[in-house]
Amino acid sequence: MVMTSHLVLGLIFILGVTAERTTTIRAGLKSELPRYLRLAPSKAVPLSAASVSQGTSFVFSFLNSHLSAKDTSYTEDLSLIITNPMNQDALITINSPYPSFKNVSLTVGGGQWRKVDINPADIQTNYMDQYLQKAVIENKSLFVNSNVSVSLVASNSLTDGGGEDKFVVLPICQLGTEYHVVGDESAHNFQSYQSTNIITVIATKDNTTVQLNYLFRTPTILNRGQQLTIATLYTQTTIAVTSDKPVAVISGSVCGFGYYNPSHCSYEVSSIRD
Repeated sequence: MVMTSHLVLGLIFILGVTAERTTTIRAGLKSELPRYLRLAPSKAVPLSAASVSQGTSFVFSFLNSHLSAKDTSYTEDLSLIITNPMNQDALITINSPYPSFKNVSLTVGGGQWRKVDINPADIQTNYMDQYLQKAVIENKSLFVNSNVSVSLVASNSLTDGGGEDKFVVLPICQLGTEYHVVGDESAHNFQSYQSTNIITVIATKDNTTVQLNYLFRTPTILNRGQQLTIATLYTQTTIAVTSDKPVAVISGSVCGFGYYNPSHCSYEVSSIRD
């Protein structure tokens, strides 16, 4: 069953989404929200069409959040929340060069949101940290296209409840050619589990030359949808990424500790602006 609702504020609906593993695509009702959120002002300003987070074409990836390849008692729930602030329907397509991914087509009504489950779990970059202190080329990117401006929030959560993070996916029109990565400290207490920091750089066009000033300094040529992924045990803050064509850069930590307590860590991810 598909439920619909008018858009009050995209973020409010995002906070109201609950896990539902058996549903591939679902929409939201305002009545599902906690009471204190339902009492939000009814004249809240809608998402601006000029917002940097809105667009019609996007590319992104899910960074690995599986801490230990030896532990298969849990997996990850990957999802994408699509918010349409416009007055007309958004016709959405989601596709990927990853062979195991099945392309998705859906409609998001004007002033509505929908949640799409993304499978399989191994579409995550550097899944289970199989590449450590290496730079590898992967084909796990996801392209989202729409006929009207929409906004996207990607979510990656552990099925055992051990960690979760969300990030706003930037549209391709906002991507650039020079970035300085930000990231957390990898929890050294968990290095036996390969608790790494991850950077992935995704090409939006064929024959894109990408270069980093860390670990793997050789210029790399990527085609559209290919990505250069690096997993490291060490901090990635201030690492420079340059390219001759627009690229998406996503960074995070499988288990970053936030500079306050290395014995406690959590999954972190963000989409970097140039």
